[in-house]
Order: sequence, then structure tokens, then C-alpha cells
Amino acid sequence: MADDQRYEARVTDLEAGTWTVRPFGSPYEAAGHLGADLTAAGYEAERGWAIRLAEGEAIQHHHRRYEVLETPRTP
Repeated sequence: MADDQRYEARVTDLEAGTWTVRPFGSPYEAAGHLGADLTAAGYEAERGWAIRLAEGEAIQHHHRRYEVLETPRTP
């Protein structure tokens, strides 16, 4: 993973115990990606407010958890 990909958008399926990760260069890009996923899943329509997701925060919607994480750096 390149140094400029320090953040990841992670979606965890809580029922299956699996997750998918996509690397990004900034937490804002990762949050934007997850925001699009949450919108497609109907989160905004059910909750009635905009999606706010920052680094280190998570949103659980139905059986999925959406979070933005900083990737551990290796020396």
C-alpha cells in the first residue's frame, strides 16, 4: 500500500463476520465513499439527516458497520 493511502473505508457485515476495505488518501475521501454506500442503503431516508462520518467514527445501519480508519504505518 502506498504511503499516500493512509486511510481506509471499512464496511463490516456483522452477521457474516466479514469486512471489505478500500484505501484512500484522506479521511474525507473515505467518508465520501462510505456516505455514498450509506445513501444507497437507505440510511438518509430512514434517519432523515445528512451523513456525518469522520475518522475514527462508525455508523451502524442494519447489520453493517461503516467506519473510516487510519491505516497502521509500517516502518
